Order: sequence, then structure tokens, then C-alpha cells
Amino acid sequence: MLNTNRSCGSWQGTWMLLAALILSAATLQANPASEEEAAWFAGKWTVGPAPVDGFETIAGGDSIEAVLRHLEGARIEREITLGGQLHVMKFEVRAFGGNFPWWGDNGGNYVSKKRDENSFILAPVGPMGRAEWQKGWLYTRMGEEGADRNSRDGQ
Repeated sequence: MLNTNRSCGSWQGTWMLLAALILSAATLQANPASEEEAAWFAGKWTVGPAPVDGFETIAGGDSIEAVLRHLEGARIEREITLGGQLHVMKFEVRAFGGNFPWWGDNGGNYVSKKRDENSFILAPVGPMGRAEWQKGWLYTRMGEEGADRNSRDGQ
């Protein structure tokens, strides 16, 4: 006779572990970024594939430009043209462990990390709630115009 209790217990344990992981992720709260931290992202940026350790970037073609505006507090707006279509999204920037999660008003959650004073990587959040850095995009500030303080503050 087949002992089905063992296999049911295994499934129950899996579901309990999954539920615990989801609850744990839900209780981790990233604090809103300060106004200064959110304002840092404002400006004009060129966007391209982020470098991935162990891989060579061979992507070519035209660079993409993005404009990020600081709205107020921890809120920013990203304007980017992809495939000939303008996309505008608003985000709340959070601070968590040295990185900056971006929570989109209409979904589209990302995590950013600064590389230096003029560049950062923006990566999508995967199904398990972790940044997928291997799918990230490198944002590089554009010249003096992009670094201008008035432009960075969205004025």
C-alpha cells in the first residue's frame, strides 16, 4: 500500500515555507528616501545595458535618453522613449541597504544602486522580490546640462 501521508506532508511543508517567505518579504519595509536622495536621480541620462561580471557587453546601436524629474519628497518621474513611444512613469524612491527601490504608481518596481556620482544601475525586481542585476540598465548623467541643479530639481 502506498503511503500518501509522506507526500502530502511534503507539499504542506512547501506551502508553509512559501507562505513564510511571502510574509517575511511583506514585513520588510524600505523607508522612503530623503528628499535629497530622491533629488539626486533628477537630470538627463543616457541609458544602456549595465555591465555584468563575467560577460562582455557587445550591444550597439543608438543610445536611449531618459529624463528624470524630482517631484516632491521621495517622488520622481521618469520620461523615456522606447520603440518610438513616450513612456512616463512616477515612482516613490525608497532607501534599503544602500540601494534605492523604486515603487511605481502603476506597478513596474525596480531597484537602483549608485555606481558613482554620475551613474547608477536600475534593475527590475524579479518574482522572488530580488533585484535582477543581470537585466539592469546603466544610467549615465549627460554633461553639464544633466548635472545642472535646477534641471535636477525639476524646475
